[in-house]
Amino acid sequence: KRFAPLRALMHTEAAQVVREIKRVWLMSPNAVSDILPLSPDLFDLIIIDESSKVGLAQAIPAIQRGKQIVIVGDEMQMPPSHFFAQQSRESEEDAYESILHKALEQLPHIMLEHHYRSRSSDLIEFSNQYFYEGKLKVDAPNKNGLHFHFCENGIYADRKNKTEANLI
Repeated sequence: KRFAPLRALMHTEAAQVVREIKRVWLMSPNAVSDILPLSPDLFDLIIIDESSKVGLAQAIPAIQRGKQIVIVGDEMQMPPSHFFAQQSRESEEDAYESILHKALEQLPHIMLEHHYRSRSSDLIEFSNQYFYEGKLKVDAPNKNGLHFHFCENGIYADRKNKTEANLI
């Protein structure tokens, strides 16, 4: 209780020091709007992941705080469901448009083709054929995309390990 809340701290002269200490921030678009000042160029890069689930109204304040933006998402995923929305909000929810769909209309984009989440290619094969036109490279060498290579005879000296560096 004796420390200032982050929201208050980010609106003081200490904000620059906080940003220097914490170079990467992971926040929802709503948290960005709630906590950070609405200052252009607050960050070098804004990344919006799962952007098919982020509405334009949520994304714009976050986008304004950055110099560049990367919008990541899959237009083939189902959008957020508003099935249980209250009657008074239905017309508002019907007008929902994601930042991904707007970005696909206006900005250059690329498709990431490597699928790594499924342990079995059979799980994604239907989607690959019927939604991605067979463009996904479906192989699952391991579940997390990382590979371990043992480096024999590596010697750490002068803050370097030349054997390890050569292996990499």
